[in-house]
Amino acid sequence: MRSLDGLIYDEESFSDYIGDGGMDAIADIGISSGSLVFIFDTKSNQLFATTRYSLARPLTEEEVELLKDYTVGQWSDGVGSSFFQERMHQGLAPQALVMDKENVSMWQEN
Repeated sequence: MRSLDGLIYDEESFSDYIGDGGMDAIADIGISSGSLVFIFDTKSNQLFATTRYSLARPLTEEEVELLKDYTVGQWSDGVGSSFFQERMHQGLAPQALVMDKENVSMWQEN
């Protein structure tokens, strides 16, 4: 897992798929970008995955929850899955992202 520290996967943009799979409520509100970035914390010996989006405006609490659901889905069987499948084929990474929505943090910056 430590070998993934600092790796940025930007071959696909997470925002490209927001209109798919029942996310109509957030499809047209100006969410763009979205790369998978890995950070290994040596103190806790844990690998963290992050996705940073660009927003046209601050999101409501409901929109944040929808974006969280969407992102967790992309990590597990969308963009994230594509990343890990490619790396596993090359012998470079195990299937590492095991998501529990309760462990996902989101914040908005101006």
